[in-house]
Amino acid sequence: MLSAVACRDIFISPSMKLITAVVAAVPSDQGIILLITNYTDDRLHFGLAAERSLTDHFSKKTTILALIDDVAIDRSSSKKVGRRELPGNLLTMVFFLFQRRHRPDLTVFRLLGATAVRNHSYERYQEISKALNEQLDLLVSTLDRCHVSGRQNHEQTPANVGAQQITPFPPMKDMIDRLLQLLCDQNDRELAFIKLSKNDDVVLSISNLGELSSLDTGAQIGDRMVINMLTPFADTLFTERNLQVAIRVAESAAEDAKDLKSSFGRASYVELKEGDEQSISDPGAWELKEILVGIAEAVTSA
Repeated sequence: MLSAVACRDIFISPSMKLITAVVAAVPSDQGIILLITNYTDDRLHFGLAAERSLTDHFSKKTTILALIDDVAIDRSSSKKVGRRELPGNLLTMVFFLFQRRHRPDLTVFRLLGATAVRNHSYERYQEISKALNEQLDLLVSTLDRCHVSGRQNHEQTPANVGAQQITPFPPMKDMIDRLLQLLCDQNDRELAFIKLSKNDDVVLSISNLGELSSLDTGAQIGDRMVINMLTPFADTLFTERNLQVAIRVAESAAEDAKDLKSSFGRASYVELKEGDEQSISDPGAWELKEILVGIAEAVTSA
């Protein structure tokens, strides 16, 4: 059962003080399980916080479970520190608190949450947590990454860039087949971390982390952003198959954006006097409109 989460900025481990404060907010008379990412700073900070939780009597028992799901680093290379943690933590990375009484106001979180709801013992809860962790395999691939232009073939895509875009495997044409081989090959002594058989039930989790910025995915027409111009342009180009017609629609939409009050994105944070929006064109919409006009002129004159 999800009880609390200790968070910091992206790729920054929460401090021991912060973690201890979070644990103190959800004390347990039976035990606490801390599910953490398998990185050095997390192991250190959560380890210290776990010791403090026992000293300060926030819990009778505290268990740390470092999540490991990366199959790109073989056994020989990871035998001392264990495998990395990748987006598989989205299935399990939270604080779980075993309580005697079920609290309906707390969200049941998949398998481990269901275990808490059924009032299993703390020891049984540990067993299920460990079993779930050991049955996770994950490999990251990407269509592109930061690199010098022209150094990678556009027909190729790398695998195993890691959460921080660590140097990937060589590019592979048949990406899906290769990924499945890396994840499921039972004959690979170095990478076969989980045992699979034909009768097993397998859960496939596909993450779109990094695909789109969360700052933009919620934008809608009317928010006075580039999307006010881009969406009508794309829709018109798709239906009319005429670039010039789509450009005229884009120009009209960009002009109309001046009459909108910013309600989304960075522009919404700018303090303007009432009425100022009507005299200022949206910079992003104007810039993109000029780019599209330039493309149209180049295509026409070619």
